[in-house]
Amino acid sequence: LSAAEANRRIASLERQEVLRGRLPTVDLSAGYLTNHRETENSVRRLTETEGFRYGATVRVPIFDGFNLNRKIQAARVYEKNAELTLQDVANRLTGIALAEFQNYVSSREVVRIEQENLDLVNETVKIALERFYQGTITSLELRETQRTLINTETRLITAQYDAKISETELLRLMGRLVQ
Repeated sequence: LSAAEANRRIASLERQEVLRGRLPTVDLSAGYLTNHRETENSVRRLTETEGFRYGATVRVPIFDGFNLNRKIQAARVYEKNAELTLQDVANRLTGIALAEFQNYVSSREVVRIEQENLDLVNETVKIALERFYQGTITSLELRETQRTLINTETRLITAQYDAKISETELLRLMGRLVQ
C-alpha cells in the first residue's frame, strides 16, 4: 500500500513537471573571462581581454508540434493508472483483512466450543471412573472414554493454535505486530 501511494505521488509530480513545459523559462549566466592572445604576422599583435560576462535568456514556448499536449495526456493517464492501482491494492488488502477477521472470529468460536466439549468429556470421564469402580463398565470402555478426552484436548490445543495464528496475521495486516 505504501509503494502504491508512493507511485501515485510520483505520477502526480511527473504530471506537474510536464505541465511546467508550458511556462516560459529564464536562463541566467555569469562568468569571468580572461583571454590572452598573441599573433605573429607581419605585425606582432597582442590582444588581451579580461572581465566579467553575464547574460539572460528568456524562452517562451509557442508551438512544439503538439508534443507537449501528448506528454500531458500520457502523464494524466499514468497518474490515473497509479490512482487505480492504489485503490486496487487498498481494496485487496481490505478484503484480505475482512477474510482474516472472519477467520479469527470463527477460530475463537471453535476454541469456545472445544472448551465446552472438554468440560463435558471431563465430566464423562469422572462418571466412567465411578462406574468402573462400581464394576458396571469394563476397562476397555474406560480406556475409550480416556482416549476421547485426549482427542478432545488435542482438538482444543489445535483450535487455540489456529486462533493464535489468525490473531497474529490480523496484527501483521494492521501493522501492529511488535518485533
